[in-house]
Amino acid sequence: MARVRGYRRKSNYKGFVIVVFIIAIASLLYFASRSDIFEKVPPKILIPQDLRFWNPKNAIPISFEDSSAIKSYSIVAVRENGERLIDIQEVVLDKPKEVKITLPTPQGKLCDEEKIIYEISVTDWSNANFFSGNTTTRKIELSIDTTPPKVELLASSYAINYGGSALIVFKAQEKNLKKLVFSNGVDEFIPFPYIAKDYYATLVAWPVKNNAFSPTIIATDLADNQTQYRVGIVKRLKPYKDSTLKIQDKYFEKIDAMLWEQAPQEKFENQASKFKYLNETIRAKDEGLIFRASNDFTPHLITHPIAFERFYPLKGGMVVGHFADSRHYFYKEQNISNSYHMGLDLASVKNAPIIASNEGVIVLEQKLGIYGNTIIVYHDLGMASLYSHISEFGVKLGEKVKEGTILANTGSTGWAFGDHLHFGILIQGHFVSLAEWMDNKWIQSNITSVFQKAQKTILREQR
Repeated sequence: MARVRGYRRKSNYKGFVIVVFIIAIASLLYFASRSDIFEKVPPKILIPQDLRFWNPKNAIPISFEDSSAIKSYSIVAVRENGERLIDIQEVVLDKPKEVKITLPTPQGKLCDEEKIIYEISVTDWSNANFFSGNTTTRKIELSIDTTPPKVELLASSYAINYGGSALIVFKAQEKNLKKLVFSNGVDEFIPFPYIAKDYYATLVAWPVKNNAFSPTIIATDLADNQTQYRVGIVKRLKPYKDSTLKIQDKYFEKIDAMLWEQAPQEKFENQASKFKYLNETIRAKDEGLIFRASNDFTPHLITHPIAFERFYPLKGGMVVGHFADSRHYFYKEQNISNSYHMGLDLASVKNAPIIASNEGVIVLEQKLGIYGNTIIVYHDLGMASLYSHISEFGVKLGEKVKEGTILANTGSTGWAFGDHLHFGILIQGHFVSLAEWMDNKWIQSNITSVFQKAQKTILREQR
């Protein structure tokens, strides 16, 4: 009997040890599961999006990220026939949470349109997966492309005036085109497809805010090969009016009313700060809305030369304010604010009808601050016309209007003293000289004939 009791004591002891062991293992697994050393989140491989074409001269950045640190990575590259070009294995001993590298370039000759397949793997320092860590693998297939786009000028305006416009028609050949723009050195203009594939037309501007004009067509493909084609066009400097205007105390009754409506939360130290806020801050807000509305278009195929009519919105209108007039405002002998007058002020009889000179779509019909009640008509090819200080709206947002449509009537809303029309022309959101677009001869020489010349070349090349 004594032996049996001893056996039972040993058996109970073993059972107790087993239970303790199981509890210990369970606790270890529980706490391990809540510890970063056993985390199961795989590392990230960060590669530029839409990576399909590659010029090996251009470095491709790659990064690996992981919360428990990067342990190792491998990169293998092969041709389509299986020939191995790269086989790299790297262990990262200092345990960084991020590793940045550039995609290694194969040695030897690579031909355009040849495909290279990369397999990239990265493993972290986690003890998950039986202490082997978490691994992420990605494959990318790259088509070699070392040839930049081809650009050729077909026709353009002979010259561009400071503050003015021009038309550029050109050919850009690239089957993997990523971006195509015309740059004036500061601003970019989106070209419109013209008549056939690979041909483009764009109206461009030399805004008065830019001291210089550097006309360049920039074509970039999906492999980031780029062609910068400098356009030969005569640049003509043109002086604009410079005015000094005195702000009198009697004006502040209207200024106060406008500020109460436009910025009721603002506090002002004195009369000068009120006018500065109105003339600069509210003007900038207005012109931001104007830019966005007049520049909100989708380029479409232009199937034939566009025949713009000269703009003549106000019959018998007299010029009472000049385009690009640099205005300096003085109050009590101090220069308190400066701005450009980016339009032409025309005056006729009170509430005179404002007439559309070219067909288009109403893209803005809104009461602004400085500009007052304003309408913008988008015509085509990135060009829009603006009508401000109007008394009443004669058209609605989104409405299509024809030549001869009455858009509104003149008025004195906004920062205006006396009934008149503030008239503007914008090229992709940039104000340009009105004198050009109100002149039949200028339109014929710089727009119509350029379209026609390019059309003849395109049709001849298409035969």
